Amino acid sequence: MLALAYDAGLRREELCSLRSDDIDPPRRTLRVGAESTKGRRERVVPYSASRSELLFRYLQHERTLGQKRGSLFLSESRRNYREPISIWSWSKIVLELARRAQVERFSTHTLRHLCLTDLARAGWDIHENNGVSST
Repeated sequence: MLALAYDAGLRREELCSLRSDDIDPPRRTLRVGAESTKGRRERVVPYSASRSELLFRYLQHERTLGQKRGSLFLSESRRNYREPISIWSWSKIVLELARRAQVERFSTHTLRHLCLTDLARAGWDIHENNGVSST
């Protein structure tokens, strides 16, 4: 989830709303549905080849949870087993990772800012309609 959040510059709502049929592996893209975006506009965003391998492994693991099609990221906790990971759970996971890594001021949105900063430094006009909106 961390890798895709960074690669695609996803907000937590967008990441947690992804479904398995939103993935286009041959093109290495994700469809982000309008219902989960801030501007209520669907967009297609890329992810890297290294993330493709991680995603493939995750999908293989997800099949062991008994899920065929539906939400992409599922909880493995006893309390919410096989339920979609909520934005609140995702926030708690990221905050705990940041605490363990002793990184202050790190949130789910930090990954989006890092992605957009890296794209801007690489010369992309992040204000263009190129799949990743700047807010």
